[in-house]
Parts: sequence; C-alpha cells; structure tokens
Amino acid sequence: MHDWLKRIGYRSFRSGIGVNARCPELSVELLVKTVDAVYAETGMKVTLIGHSLGGLLTRGAALARPEKIASVVTLRSPVNGIAAHPLIVAAAERRAVSATAHASPSCSSPFPKTSHRLASTRSRTA
Repeated sequence: MHDWLKRIGYRSFRSGIGVNARCPELSVELLVKTVDAVYAETGMKVTLIGHSLGGLLTRGAALARPEKIASVVTLRSPVNGIAAHPLIVAAAERRAVSATAHASPSCSSPFPKTSHRLASTRSRTA
C-alpha cells in the first residue's frame, strides 16, 4: 500500500507498528506516535488507512488524536460488528476468559479510554 500510494502521487508514511502480534493498545500507541510525527513534519492532518485489525487500530488512533486526523479509511475491518458461527463465538469467548486471567491490566482494549466515538458509515444497496 505504501509504495502504491507513493507511485500515484501521495506522500505516504509507514505506521511504525511493524507486526500486529502484540497488545492492540501498544499498537495504537505506536500509531499515535507516528501520527504526531507526521503532523509535526507536514503541518497537515493525517489520513489513516488500515486493513483488517489495522482498521480498528486506526480508529483507536483517531480517537486519541482527532485534531490531527483528516479521515480514516478501513479495508475489510469489522467496524459494524462481527458475525460468526455460534460455535466460533463460544470458542473465542472461552479463549478470551482464559487470556484475561493472564493479561496485563494495561492491555485491555485497542481504543483509548474516552467518551468520544468515531462514527462510521456504510451504504447498503437493496
């Protein structure tokens, strides 16, 4: 994505996240640092683009720095809820309970604690 955006004329910056294999809260913090650095360098609001989990992380960063964000683009990200087979949901819930017992208290959610919500829109055709 980074290289393609550059080829078509956009100034693109890498997220600073690297591999999405850590606590989502830490990934959001890394992305917020990148947003701060890009904003300081360019003086312009940042458009965030995220795929899958990256879409959720971009929403978390936008909540943390709304004054520095022009827009958020999510690609194949579960922004309107997640639908799954009931057996998959049950297995995920069991795993979440087990992980919660061993998780660090600072690793609870990919979103900063705030009362603001980021609105998303999705058009539907009949």
